[in-house]
Amino acid sequence: MPTIQICVLANSIKNSHRCIAGLEVEKTTDGKRNVGGWIRPVSRHDEGALNLEERALRSWWRKNEPQLLDVIEVHLDKNESDRSQPENWLIAPSKPWKLIEKMAWKDLLPFVDRPKDIWLESPRDWEKFSPSWLRRQARVQSLYLIKPETIYLEAQTEYDSAEARNKKSRWVVFTYNRFTYRLPLTDPVIEEKYLGQFPTIKDGLKKFQLASGNDCLLSLSYTPAFRTGYHYKVVSAILEPGK
Repeated sequence: MPTIQICVLANSIKNSHRCIAGLEVEKTTDGKRNVGGWIRPVSRHDEGALNLEERALRSWWRKNEPQLLDVIEVHLDKNESDRSQPENWLIAPSKPWKLIEKMAWKDLLPFVDRPKDIWLESPRDWEKFSPSWLRRQARVQSLYLIKPETIYLEAQTEYDSAEARNKKSRWVVFTYNRFTYRLPLTDPVIEEKYLGQFPTIKDGLKKFQLASGNDCLLSLSYTPAFRTGYHYKVVSAILEPGK
């Protein structure tokens, strides 16, 4: 039953709970940090989403849930053995997490991923890919930390006639390796910061620039396969300098 430390790089909304993921970190005797691979602690319910009790932190200076760039101690049970998301580790039940310290944004720069593309099965399907395509990949990684070339947010409220209600949509439009992606945003902190005054139906589609311009990092992930037969990509977090 391993106990490890991770730097939190995603704390996104999932099934009314949260999906938390980060890079494993270990301090050496000289005070430096060794940074390892991605870890996504998951529960045994709600497609692995973590409720508030499961993700609550204990520390002498703060008692709440993880925030981006927190280094936290987590207790794990075993790897979930899911090839589509190999970073998934089941959490150990009734083992509270602990806040250790905070990392600086600039300290992440040496560990940015540099994939050739963002799970791009076809240029026509920049938002999703099929399980069969994923099975053909020699190496599967379901989480990336990247540096985009350009970025802005989009938001829109539309009437959903099938559900008879107004539906709010949030996207991150970014360029990476000269290819433009438009992916859903699941970062509640960025939504509150930039989309607090959400556009109404009359406003139509609105664009929002980040205060940091294009200088940010993105945590990217993808969902388990939906009933539609596809995995869908999401922006789990936007990390701006100074966080």
